[in-house]
Amino acid sequence: MGRPRKTGIDYFPFDVDFFSDKKIKILKSRFGVDGITVYLYLLCEIYRNGYYIEYDDDYTYIIADDLGMSGEKVKQVLSYLLERSLLTSILLLPVTVITSHGIQCRFQEAVKGRAAKSGVEVDKQIWLLNEQETLPFIKYTQNSVFSENNVSFSEKNQSKSEIYAIKESKVNKSKEKNIYCTEPEKPPSAPPIITLPLNDKTDYGITQVEVDHWNELYPAVDIMAELRKMKGWCEGNPAKRKTRRGIVRFVNTWLAKEQDRGGSRKVSQSPVNRFLEETT
Repeated sequence: MGRPRKTGIDYFPFDVDFFSDKKIKILKSRFGVDGITVYLYLLCEIYRNGYYIEYDDDYTYIIADDLGMSGEKVKQVLSYLLERSLLTSILLLPVTVITSHGIQCRFQEAVKGRAAKSGVEVDKQIWLLNEQETLPFIKYTQNSVFSENNVSFSEKNQSKSEIYAIKESKVNKSKEKNIYCTEPEKPPSAPPIITLPLNDKTDYGITQVEVDHWNELYPAVDIMAELRKMKGWCEGNPAKRKTRRGIVRFVNTWLAKEQDRGGSRKVSQSPVNRFLEETT
């Protein structure tokens, strides 16, 4: 019987300019050492697993128990990390995935050595790097099932999860919402406000519902301006146009990168991270 294939990494590079980053300075200013500790804890767990983790309500309280802080503090820190694009949250029913563009860049560099022979498989649904950024040994899986292939954090820490069973039972289930959908629902009759050409010579129509959704996820980005740039890019690169299935991932990746660069507009007020708010 062969050895199980290793998915995570044993260590990850740490930038010596970490504490010079403006986002990290604000994180420390707002939450003190606790903010830095939660961020590094999450990075360790993500790289231990590979390039993402599955996140659920139990995870918040497990982190709180491990680090000796309140669940509310952990939620506040994670909210900040998501708002500032230090981490990215993606909903893939029935789980929520935490990752980021930078995490995936460092992950593929870290696994270069062992990837020489057989390559490294990644889930295309949550892989944020575009074709130019993705190294040749990366192989996309088509139909991975999270519940079968990856044991969730809460399952690996069942005893600690039980400690907080009473707290979790008090959560108002009617408030639960899926905020981080890759593709928001469109009303059947919603007219498109802009279209993106696809590789099959049809167009993908983007509605105001989707624009509003992306405005919430990427508050520093002028969504309509970026969509016009995408349309121009698709028109100028017909050989690289996306499929109908892949176009929303293309849009999210483009907008996430623009958000990471600081965005194209000033934000007057940071939006509330609803994913965390609804679990309070």
